[in-house]
Amino acid sequence: AKTPADVATPAVIPAPGGVNTPSTTPGAPTATPALTTTTPAATTTSSKEVQPPPPLQYQTLTIEQILNTFQSELDKDAHTFLTECRRIAAYDAVLRDTQRSLSTLTQTVSRLLLRQGELDSTLNSIGSYQNELSTTLDGLEIMVDELFVNA
Repeated sequence: AKTPADVATPAVIPAPGGVNTPSTTPGAPTATPALTTTTPAATTTSSKEVQPPPPLQYQTLTIEQILNTFQSELDKDAHTFLTECRRIAAYDAVLRDTQRSLSTLTQTVSRLLLRQGELDSTLNSIGSYQNELSTTLDGLEIMVDELFVNA
């Protein structure tokens, strides 16, 4: 096992971006560039990214002020959402009423079409009887005319 005295402090500290700078630790041995070698493991970059500062509008506010701002925006958005829900519900009711009216109208038109078919059939029958009656009357007139001519 190694003791702290056996572990050497690195003379070169890898900086972000892979650039090596000499250690400024007092009492640490310094190394010359010719003696220092870097390996891919030694030049690992930090996985943490520097986070950008908060937006300017929040930099001068306290947490309570920011939370109050968020709460007021949330309340405003909730009110807008509720207003839109009511408007959509009213529009939905109009659509449902219109659908009911169209359904009733469709049923009425279907019944009327059936009755019109029955009426057309009845009128065709009456037309056929009239044609037969007209043919019979024409024959009767011819017979009556022949009777008067012969008499």
